Amino acid sequence: MARKLSKNQKSEIVKKALLGMPFGELAKEYDCTPSTITRTVKGCLSDQEYLSLKKLRSKFNPLNQDQAPENLSKENQSETLGNNLVREDDFENNQFSQVFDEEEENSEFNDQDPKENFQEVIPLISEFAWEEQKEVAAKAFAVELLPETVYMLVDKKVELESKPLKEFSQWSFLPEHDQERLAIMLFSNQRSAKRNCSRNQRVLKVPNPDVFKLSCPFLLSKGITRLIIDDCLIALDIIEKEIS
Repeated sequence: MARKLSKNQKSEIVKKALLGMPFGELAKEYDCTPSTITRTVKGCLSDQEYLSLKKLRSKFNPLNQDQAPENLSKENQSETLGNNLVREDDFENNQFSQVFDEEEENSEFNDQDPKENFQEVIPLISEFAWEEQKEVAAKAFAVELLPETVYMLVDKKVELESKPLKEFSQWSFLPEHDQERLAIMLFSNQRSAKRNCSRNQRVLKVPNPDVFKLSCPFLLSKGITRLIIDDCLIALDIIEKEIS
């Protein structure tokens, strides 16, 4: 007898599917069949949204989504979207090597003659072009603005961690109404994402930035209108207006 999923479980399944989690893993996590996962996602999305999701997933998993994971070979499993979620163990295995690299860089710097480390500091220009910076702050969303692989922080239930822009010091020059906008911090590499990950968070690997184009309506429904990656501020609501 098929297991009946609760409303909250269905909501979680759709969120995880939009963020790239394979249907096989979702079926295993919620103790149901991949077919149940497919029906749940299809029932919660519009026909266009589901077709877009299906097309996006087919680029990374050419196998039938309803095929049970236990029937796949180990080699094929490693090539599917099952590797999208980055486990804590992956980071811990590299932790010591990363620390060693940092210490090695520091030791090379400390061995230098202090006179060689001296650099002349150029005085800051007193009149900084703040108005110009305000105008070019936010860029219209385009997949090309994101790297091929993106990392983001979510909580243990895979809920997105959004914050108002006023909590990001690098964007403090923005007008007050812009500083109230909710934003998600993205990372271009695994190491910087882990560095910013707290104990109650996990790092999620998104191997295809097209996911953000697909999930744009969902993010906007949550009040999230900005993405931050490196020094780039991306406006989701601008692309949404262009799509509609």
